[in-house]
Amino acid sequence: PAGHLESATRLKQFASTLLRLFELSHSLDDLERCIRAYDEALELLPPGHPESANCLHNLAWALAERFNTSRSLDDLERCIRLYGEALELYPTDDPNRAICLHNLAWALMCRFDRSHSPEDLERCILLCTEALALSPTDHPERHLFLFNLAAALKRRYELSRSLDDLGQCISQASEALRLCPANYPNRTKRLECLGWALGERHARTNSPRDL
Repeated sequence: PAGHLESATRLKQFASTLLRLFELSHSLDDLERCIRAYDEALELLPPGHPESANCLHNLAWALAERFNTSRSLDDLERCIRLYGEALELYPTDDPNRAICLHNLAWALMCRFDRSHSPEDLERCILLCTEALALSPTDHPERHLFLFNLAAALKRRYELSRSLDDLGQCISQASEALRLCPANYPNRTKRLECLGWALGERHARTNSPRDL
């Protein structure tokens, strides 16, 4: 009904406002209210409604933020499921699809760090690769996509000891560092990842170019 759609739109807007507030305040109360509002909005939207994809994506993002604090596996599992549902609704040419792919890949990597499931890691790498294929070279978050892929390849190298995985990790981390803004808060993580990978390759191959 029209009334339900209007209510869903208002709830979605309210949830978006709370999400922005949380990003400023880091208040868990704002985050909890945001999650409830998105849940209520989704209950009012008919299946497959055009607004559902962004609503699912943003709710998954909010759950990911709560997971970062709670470390609750339930939050992580629901986050993964909702990102997957959002991906099913995003058209291939939607600019949000690449971001959703990247976010789902991040969530799968978090689950891999707990479960050590090779399936999660392989899917993470595939999603990262797809996100990069969909993003233009000047995409503002491309350096995030590249670093996420480098981090996943690092984990696979630690299992496989494959020099090919290590070489790809170095390539992606180098490009991520090149594109990363100088004042980006987590730039040091790019440096650490690349430094570790170069040091590891030097230890394996004794190549002076990696020093």
